[in-house]
Amino acid sequence: MSIDAEPRPASSARKLLKPGLLALVNTALRCRGTKLPSYFHLRDRVSYLVHGLEPSVTRVAAGILRPGDTAVDIGANVGFLAREFASLVGRRGRVFAFEPDPATFECLAFNTRGFPQLQLSSLAISDRNESTTLYLHPTSGMSNSLVNAWENARALEVQTSTFDAWVAATRPGAIRLVKIDVEGAEAHVLRGMEETIKARPDLQIIMEFCPKNLGGEKTEDEIFALLRDCGHLVSIITPSGGLQPVEDPAAVHQALNENDYANLLCRRGTA
Repeated sequence: MSIDAEPRPASSARKLLKPGLLALVNTALRCRGTKLPSYFHLRDRVSYLVHGLEPSVTRVAAGILRPGDTAVDIGANVGFLAREFASLVGRRGRVFAFEPDPATFECLAFNTRGFPQLQLSSLAISDRNESTTLYLHPTSGMSNSLVNAWENARALEVQTSTFDAWVAATRPGAIRLVKIDVEGAEAHVLRGMEETIKARPDLQIIMEFCPKNLGGEKTEDEIFALLRDCGHLVSIITPSGGLQPVEDPAAVHQALNENDYANLLCRRGTA
């Protein structure tokens, strides 16, 4: 560049830098045995590379799961938490992961291929056994939903099962932990697993609670009512992995994170 040439605008420099940085981050992810779908932004990829997914949830799960245990991941996405669960239960344990979106399932399969204790299913867990519509979010597969028909969403027919029916058919044994992250369909999942929850006092549930996905007070209240009917009390999982007992949805609203959701721990008899 000559001394009197105009400097390149910062925005242009960033545009040139971004593809190179993306390639570098993707290479680092591949070295860890993971790949992500195209809808993951660079910011998210860097975050997962540096911090992992939901470190507070991982801390809580580490206090629950032991070698030889069984865990279930409903809404496994690309499998980062399923991998963590598999590491915690070890080769003698089992992890069952459910992800109905085929594109995301492909990454889930790649990311979990080194964990023989992890079994994958493309079923969507809900409150009925039927074929139904999964709405694929136009920009982010992390927001695919059985209940929220996003604008410009693509519709995909998927097979659903209740958790109770899946347990009866699969006979997974004693389940210590179930994680539920289904973009607004959490009440549907809970309706379909009431028998299992009531029959297994040691079962604990980690669940996302996102008001904008749940669609209103009626659904929020139903979630708390279902948990109470099953003898479960609820705590918010704090950013540090601590537990803050709550009695109703209003209390959760006061503790939403910067992305407007909270992770809850639900367990029998104690918050």
